[in-house]
Amino acid sequence: MLKTFILPTVFLICVAVSGAYAADDDVMQKCQGKHPEWYQCVTDDDCTISQDPCGWPVLGVNKFHKERSEICTRQAGAFIDCPMWKDTPENKMTVKCQKGVCTGLKASEAPTSVQ
Repeated sequence: MLKTFILPTVFLICVAVSGAYAADDDVMQKCQGKHPEWYQCVTDDDCTISQDPCGWPVLGVNKFHKERSEICTRQAGAFIDCPMWKDTPENKMTVKCQKGVCTGLKASEAPTSVQ
C-alpha cells in the first residue's frame, strides 16, 4: 500500500519540478494578473525591488504592496527549481516606473532620466 502511494507521488513531484523552472515568468504573471494594482505606479519613487519566486531581488513592485507580492510569488512558485542568486555588481538591480508599471531592471541596463 505504501509503495503504491509513494511512487506516483514522487513521479508527480519530479514532473512538476522539472517543468516548473521554465514557468518562473508564468508564476509572476499569475500574481500580476490577479493583482495588477500591486505593480502600478506614477513615478519611480512609488516602486521598490521585490523578490521573485526564487528569492532573487529582481521584480519591480509598488512599495505599498511589496510584502503581499512576495507572498503571492512564493506561494505560486512553490515547486520551481531555482538556481542560486549571485550577488555581484553585474546583478545589481534598480526599479523604474515604465508606462505606469513598476519594472525591475539591471542597473547597468536601466535608462537614465535627464531632469
